[in-house]
Amino acid sequence: MQSHRESQTESQESYRHPTPSRVEIIPSGRYYSKRPSSNLGDKTVITPADAAAAFALPGPPLETGPVPRQPRALRTKAHVLYSAAAVFSAHGFNGTSIQDVADHSGLTKGAVYHHFGSKETLARAIVEEQYRRWGMLVTEVGAENGRLIERVREVLDRAARALRDDLIIQAGVRLQTEHSLAKGTLPTPFVGWMKILTEYLTEAVEAGELRERIDPSLAAYTLVSAFFGLQHVSASLNDRDDLLERWATSSDILFFGLIRCPEHQQDQNPG
Repeated sequence: MQSHRESQTESQESYRHPTPSRVEIIPSGRYYSKRPSSNLGDKTVITPADAAAAFALPGPPLETGPVPRQPRALRTKAHVLYSAAAVFSAHGFNGTSIQDVADHSGLTKGAVYHHFGSKETLARAIVEEQYRRWGMLVTEVGAENGRLIERVREVLDRAARALRDDLIIQAGVRLQTEHSLAKGTLPTPFVGWMKILTEYLTEAVEAGELRERIDPSLAAYTLVSAFFGLQHVSASLNDRDDLLERWATSSDILFFGLIRCPEHQQDQNPG
């Protein structure tokens, strides 16, 4: 009988971005009062440019070898990247060698080096793809209607699903926690997420959706810390199999402390 992780690895032979499934937002008791989406019209809070800027990697891109032009070469490069993601995710940066990637992929070391000139280049390529996927996820949620605080929760819900299901995301997150080992080729983790959530929460404060005296930047720091800390615990103890359940429970507690009570909203809008 195949394990979840084995079937996942086999299903990721092609290099496609998996579209994150929509995760139902779980109400947080009486402190969660959903407004009709028409209240915000078609306003896009986070644009593709915003997401790209937040998740842009510093410095010039690393040289990754010749650009594949034939379909077979493209598939091979994608296969190498996914094989590297599997090994990095399981063993980390220091515990992975080019030979390990070659063994996992069934290719020679020379074939791996043809597409990626070093272990650092492979790690950077995985994080670049992880950031591209984060940006797409944020852009998708930013283009939807609904209360601003709902979008904050939705983007984290989808990020949790991606962390559970997407091997590139899993490897990228582990590599970023070890960014100091990769000789400066990887960006400082979590900064892009804090920037995006701060922007959302700042507008949510202005819209009167949050409790009084909530500092958007501190709230964003707290959410990012709680989210990525929780996913790390889930990964360490249960291979992220319980991540969605754990995050649903934890996010109820976190958002309970952020969202303004409906009765307070009514006091501010007596008409």
